[in-house]
Amino acid sequence: MLAYHDSGVEAECVFREGERTLFNIMSTGYGSDTGERGFAVWSRRPGVLGAIDTGVTRLEVTDADGDVVRAAIVAHTFAVDVDLGPVPRTVDEVFAPWESPELTVRVYGEGDALRYEGPLLTA
Repeated sequence: MLAYHDSGVEAECVFREGERTLFNIMSTGYGSDTGERGFAVWSRRPGVLGAIDTGVTRLEVTDADGDVVRAAIVAHTFAVDVDLGPVPRTVDEVFAPWESPELTVRVYGEGDALRYEGPLLTA
């Protein structure tokens, strides 16, 4: 679950069966600028979650197999379920170097105009 407020407050809550609920709230937002690409990534597990800029009407990700996955967009936030590889299971795996899969994102604005096309995840 993602939350956005025009005041700048942003939050995410991750529910996983059999695990504790993860809750992050950022009173001044995640500090991610959505202006240039039309979106900003807040979290990469599970899936990819984040914020979208005003005027973004659609966000699609092409996964490693070439399949196009459309993001769910609600109240300036998006979530897209794409395969990012094995989920880290230990603390060592969480902090180990990780190379993200090559995923392409397409962000559309009003009139279905392509606003941005490029890598979903950047360093």
